[in-house]
Amino acid sequence: VVGSAGQWDEQYVGSGVAIIVEDDLLKMWYGGGNAAYVGKIGYAQSDPVLCGVGVEDNKIKVIPTEYSLSQNYPNPFNPTTKIRYQVAATGLVSLQVYNLLGELTATLVNEVKPVGTYELIWNAANLPSGVYFYKLQSNNFIETKKMLLLK
Repeated sequence: VVGSAGQWDEQYVGSGVAIIVEDDLLKMWYGGGNAAYVGKIGYAQSDPVLCGVGVEDNKIKVIPTEYSLSQNYPNPFNPTTKIRYQVAATGLVSLQVYNLLGELTATLVNEVKPVGTYELIWNAANLPSGVYFYKLQSNNFIETKKMLLLK
């Protein structure tokens, strides 16, 4: 059940799940018996959430339905930056960093990962200032983004 502008569709939320948009946030209401849970799922406009929602052990779980690679933050950075990505299907995930010449500089992830959202911090203290590219590969998904190391 989906509503907007803070309005619930009261007719359907008795013992199920409802999602509304309020103050640019997606919010979820989960009613199980007499209990209710309200939680923030993600930003509705500035940071779209590509996910499914499930309930496991009476806790709401956000499950990515699409692969994505977010822009690192901060960017430019010195010497550490966060990289966030989503995996939509269990499989081998590779996250690698390349310099401007296309040379492999670092392998940050190279393992089988289950469905989920991941975040890592990369420390580039041993590298010179410059433009670097980071590439996420998993199953048939490939995406590359640019980042700038300034020392």
